[in-house]
Amino acid sequence: MPLHQLLNTDRGDFSSAVSGTDATLRRCLSSQLAIREFRRSVGELASSIDLAKPPCVLSILHHEQVGDHYFIDYRVDGEIRTLPQFFRLASWLQRLQFAADALAIYAQWRQHLAMPVGLHAGRLVACCIAGRWLAHLAPCPRVPQASAYHLLQADLSVLAGIAPESVRGASAAGAPEDVYAAGALVLLALGFRPEPGFSPAEYVEQQARAQLLSTRHGETVQERAIRQIPCALERLVRLEKAARECVNFEPLARPAELKELRSACERVLAFAAPASCAAELEASGQPSDALRFLEWSFAAGTEDEKSRRMAASLAVKLGAPVKEMQHLDAVLRYAPQDYKTARRRCRLRYEAYLSRHQDSPQANQAEGDWLLAELDRLRGVSAFLDEDDGAEALKDYWLCTAMIHDRRGDLYARAAAFYELTKLSYMDMEAHFLYGLALREMADQKDAAGDYREQVLTTLRQYFDTVRERLKRLKEAGRLDEEEVREWTGRFQYLLPS
Repeated sequence: MPLHQLLNTDRGDFSSAVSGTDATLRRCLSSQLAIREFRRSVGELASSIDLAKPPCVLSILHHEQVGDHYFIDYRVDGEIRTLPQFFRLASWLQRLQFAADALAIYAQWRQHLAMPVGLHAGRLVACCIAGRWLAHLAPCPRVPQASAYHLLQADLSVLAGIAPESVRGASAAGAPEDVYAAGALVLLALGFRPEPGFSPAEYVEQQARAQLLSTRHGETVQERAIRQIPCALERLVRLEKAARECVNFEPLARPAELKELRSACERVLAFAAPASCAAELEASGQPSDALRFLEWSFAAGTEDEKSRRMAASLAVKLGAPVKEMQHLDAVLRYAPQDYKTARRRCRLRYEAYLSRHQDSPQANQAEGDWLLAELDRLRGVSAFLDEDDGAEALKDYWLCTAMIHDRRGDLYARAAAFYELTKLSYMDMEAHFLYGLALREMADQKDAAGDYREQVLTTLRQYFDTVRERLKRLKEAGRLDEEEVREWTGRFQYLLPS
């Protein structure tokens, strides 16, 4: 099978091979490292894995020496990536989830494999199982080490996870080496990287002093944004602190177990459920941080209808109509038939439209056209609402339509909309007055021809006769008292030319 080299590790190179539906991960070492004790350990390891079948551990298909090289072939089910390959393609939360999965299963690996297990890129690989990338172990016994410089060719992601005492060739420390590798794995997942610009020998020397991983991490836009949220920053700082404790230079100064590191990981991984985190922040009296957290998650590609609705609700609480409108747009992509949400979005756009064009009749034609079309669509839906809600929606429709035409300088269309408003309620004298006012303003246009002006005023006088008759009937029915009739009559008389 043709081989494709993947990664230089501390124990040989990783290569992959595919033949038909069968995939293999191969570890290739120099035959000088494959002494008799090593070959015997590989055989025992293969038998132990076949017998115990520890979870997420690649079984060894066969191992043999060919010329100057010794090969260990691992069985792979599905697609496989080395740790650097996976980390390059995954988001930092996906990387952290991978690390957390490895930490969670580490206790079972310890039961079946010799310590240290090796929680770094020289043993850990990512396998795609049922659409999810999971941490798997490609175990390998310890090889004889003449000096630290056999690590010169190792990938930096491998070198970063090797405990400094191991780099220096000290006796095996067992579990503390895994604790170191676990801390380094989490730091790499968070974006910490070695400082560029050094030679391979200098990198090995840095790792021998536990100084390879810098204190700066390669932040993305999303990572910088989330660090501006105090609650999120507190969790990230706690996780980084736990990871740094694991990569302490002194083996005895490292934690004896990974409980704190796992707990801190889980607290940060809760970010992957943005609605729950935002609800927690809102409940603690931090609605602004809750909204910022949700907006960070949207930018990071994590969203759903529930979180978008929550963001819109938070924007209302914070008095941020522009943000509310943006999130309502997103909600309607999930639920395009949601009348209530569509009506709320339309109201926000309408209010923004009026505020932008309150002093000029040269209103934005495209936005005005959209609003009129959307209002017309919503008017059609309102016919299916119950009587009270439907009446309220229709009144709002004609009022908004009239005001849009007003901003566009179309007084005739504005008057027509107010006239439709008068049809909705026999008692709504305010609607009748608005229609009368619209007629008077049509007649008072500077460029109105004399015949046109007189025609409009005649319509206004005739309408006033209709209004007086209506006021009389409302008084007789006990709906209006004498004072109210007098007040409305005076207001309408004011509209007539003297």
